[in-house]
Amino acid sequence: MKNVSFIVDGMLGSLARKLRIYGFDVFYSSTIKDEDVIEIASRENRIILSRDKELCRKALVKGLNALYIEGRDDVERIAFVFKKLNIKRDLDLLETRCPLCNARLSTTSREHVKSVPKGVLERHSVFYVCENCGQVYWKGSHWEKLLQMDREVKARLSKR
Repeated sequence: MKNVSFIVDGMLGSLARKLRIYGFDVFYSSTIKDEDVIEIASRENRIILSRDKELCRKALVKGLNALYIEGRDDVERIAFVFKKLNIKRDLDLLETRCPLCNARLSTTSREHVKSVPKGVLERHSVFYVCENCGQVYWKGSHWEKLLQMDREVKARLSKR
């Protein structure tokens, strides 16, 4: 399932951001109504991810793909989604989407980056810029935490 896209209900914002980091196209709004989730999922052929059993039931009755999300934290939830949908995906900054707005990232050099702390500019030469909102990312300590999360997801998947 390489080109799968999701719509995530308002209760799963952190999961939406993590799935974007994995490179998935994820529609998310913290204020979206159930009817809108169903309408967007139908129109854009997105899989609904929700912690709302009633929303999932309504979606399934309408013939949509919906997954009631189990798990206490993002690692468990990502592993659950990957297992249920038979997804195999590695973290790859060339595939990552902006966790804030869902747009693609493009690679750039330090010479083209603005509003990044001087120390970061000195330590890194490759940056990733959101093509929509302009947010700048780099492989710093947060990237190491994401790689650790990915290892934990893979460990959970290998246990099942």
